[in-house]
Amino acid sequence: MSDIRTNFDQTMIRLAGRMDEVLDYPLTIFGAIVSMPETGWAGFKKVALRPFALRDLKKRLIIRATDRDEEAAERQVLADEVDACLAKGDWLELAASFRHLDQTRNATRSGVRHLEIAMQYLRARTSVSFEEPNGCSYEMTFDFSPELISELTELQEDNPDNYALAAILARLHLDCGWAARGSRWADAVGESGWVAMNEHYHRARNIITRFDPVAYNSPLLAEIQYRLCVGLENGRERLLESFTDWSDLDPTNLTVYRQHAYHCLPRWFGDYKTLEQQAEAARLATRDAFGDAAYTVMMMHALRFEDGAAHYLKPDLFLSGLDSLLQTFESNPYRFTATCSELQDALEHQYYHLLGAKRAKKRVAKVIRAGLPAIVRRHLSVFCSVAWDQPEDDFLIAVAPAFSDELDSGATVAVTARGINVIDPEEEAVAA
Repeated sequence: MSDIRTNFDQTMIRLAGRMDEVLDYPLTIFGAIVSMPETGWAGFKKVALRPFALRDLKKRLIIRATDRDEEAAERQVLADEVDACLAKGDWLELAASFRHLDQTRNATRSGVRHLEIAMQYLRARTSVSFEEPNGCSYEMTFDFSPELISELTELQEDNPDNYALAAILARLHLDCGWAARGSRWADAVGESGWVAMNEHYHRARNIITRFDPVAYNSPLLAEIQYRLCVGLENGRERLLESFTDWSDLDPTNLTVYRQHAYHCLPRWFGDYKTLEQQAEAARLATRDAFGDAAYTVMMMHALRFEDGAAHYLKPDLFLSGLDSLLQTFESNPYRFTATCSELQDALEHQYYHLLGAKRAKKRVAKVIRAGLPAIVRRHLSVFCSVAWDQPEDDFLIAVAPAFSDELDSGATVAVTARGINVIDPEEEAVAA
């Protein structure tokens, strides 16, 4: 096994060979790419809304809104269960609960696994500190007291066949490794950070690799072994094998595809061609249950980090998967709006990309711009304000093209759960 620093150094060498990249400034609103004017976003909105002023648009495009996260209650129940176990100091009971969630794959209405929520809460609840890595880990990084790690280590040694307890301890070691490394870019991490990270990853491997994820029917084990590929000399090959296990065990879990898209980028184990191949393989493997959504989830997430992925994105396939995804979330305003927000973020994101990526992104956007209005029109019913990361008015601006024919005619459009109601100007005049 090579140490983790070697992998990062190799990544930096690859990136150094791409310094002929240029930074472009395209702005994308659901696929409509224009050049960012000096006046910025406010100036763009003024131009984009002609012939409609924002005040006029707010009157004539009416979308029912909610500030309710319908999954908050589920998350609170899971948090309370974790807290109850921690209050008693009963880690075996907590491990039994995690094993149940792992085996059942219980999820919220939007498909977020209960175990993912509970594990995230446990990590935050028992940590002594946390930080947001600077583009390195794509997750929160937590640190834990040596006393807690020591206590769990003794308990795990006394219960060597308890795979869920082993998984909890291994997951905490991964967090400790990242906390020791820090959130800096690889070339700014000191030798002590790499040594400490290696030590925690080595201990996690010793704990977890005796458990076969497939034999135990455990997505949790598969996920941890997937994450452990960092630092392995054959990390790239092991990553692809581990992804197969994880996705086979939990094929409709979006987290699987988001995480794999990130690790398929050049900054980690892959390249854009690998990303394309893996997204296509994921689509084929999950098509019966998921349509083309796995492809869209992977490519959309990759675009949030590197614009160069646009070179390999197939717009028609992307739109087909987005259609499937938004249809799945039709009755879930929070997840529907969050997906729209993620799409907006992916298409707006700016990164140093290869010369020509701007043109590639424009070609992609041209097809997306043509296809998105029909998809939005089919599935939009309720806007959830707490799931939209931008100003609320920007959501109206983003979806307005889906109703351009009616708005151009001067009609008022009301989008409801039952469908689209159009009131033409004559009817409005009579009603007034």
